[in-house]
Amino acid sequence: VTSSTQRFIAFGNLEKNIEKKKQTFSVSLVLHILTAFVFVLLLEIVVIFLFDGFLNLPKNSIVVAEKIFHFMILGNFFVIITNPYSAVILAHENMLIVAIIGIIESLLKLAIALLIIYVDYDKLLFYGFSMPLISFVLFLITALYSHFKYKETTLMLIKYFDLEEMKSITRFSGWSFLGIGSTMITNQ
Repeated sequence: VTSSTQRFIAFGNLEKNIEKKKQTFSVSLVLHILTAFVFVLLLEIVVIFLFDGFLNLPKNSIVVAEKIFHFMILGNFFVIITNPYSAVILAHENMLIVAIIGIIESLLKLAIALLIIYVDYDKLLFYGFSMPLISFVLFLITALYSHFKYKETTLMLIKYFDLEEMKSITRFSGWSFLGIGSTMITNQ
């Protein structure tokens, strides 16, 4: 869906139609939010089965492992809803901000690696909590930058939502997924 968003927004840049770009961004954001919630729902269902006897973990580790799994789900939620904002930045070919965000991400991860030495409680739990925190910070940076820099990143989702645009993006995403999936299967 991210590559579809980037493609549709880049196409909107060629047309110079701000209303169409707002519509594309709104539809894309709704699609990503729905995807993120479905992802969270499915993985929360998996938690029930995964930690209730399927994994062979020591009793004292199962609570920490389950918390880490929940943190991972939360981190991926933020990564998914960041994608439309990243697509807008990439569609505008603003590679400087992409590089800056990448550097910030690397520095935050380095800080976590250095701080973990000084943590007095469970280091794995600290690490598991820190990763979604980094995803959240990156979401905030990307979303705020996009809102201040690009007019199409509006939060008027209802006003700019268009079912036909959603179908178009979803169809393109489906074909892209099918193409990428077949290439992966062929190369294996």
